Amino acid sequence: MPNQHLNGSTIENNQWSIAPEAAEQTTRLAEQTQLQVADASATSTLQTLETWATAAEKKNLLVSGDAEVADIEAAIGAAGQAPEVIFIDFPVFTDGRGYSLARLLKRAEWFNGKLAAIGDVLQDQVYFFWRCGFDVIVPRHDQNIENCQKALNSFSHVYQPAVNNPATKENKALEAEPA
Repeated sequence: MPNQHLNGSTIENNQWSIAPEAAEQTTRLAEQTQLQVADASATSTLQTLETWATAAEKKNLLVSGDAEVADIEAAIGAAGQAPEVIFIDFPVFTDGRGYSLARLLKRAEWFNGKLAAIGDVLQDQVYFFWRCGFDVIVPRHDQNIENCQKALNSFSHVYQPAVNNPATKENKALEAEPA
């Protein structure tokens, strides 16, 4: 399958590579996403928190789902530059910590870039990634990108507020009712 991702609801070709600093994470992500491990001359690499401050290119930050928002903010502050995209790594599809991290980052006043889900990302999760505020979704290499795109419309109506739909009709009606 082509090495593609969703940017909003648009299918695009991946232009990223993975910085080789975190060997175990790099190998797993390369296998899951088929992104290439970067060499010294590569551009658009995913940098880890540990290498962010000293990286020559500061466009794409890669964090684990259990990263602390304060640590991310400190690394960005030390570097003096915010990333265009923060990639949240999902090492296994059952690890939901990245969903919470995404919501927290979307609410952070100091970050106004894009969020990307990467790693063991399955088609069945795409809709929920979108609801939590992910702008870019890099599915696992064996997932059909067209089916991932269709998954954005899995549900025609929602009751709970979300990052992409903070106020539903039901919530507005409840707020309008007298106590």
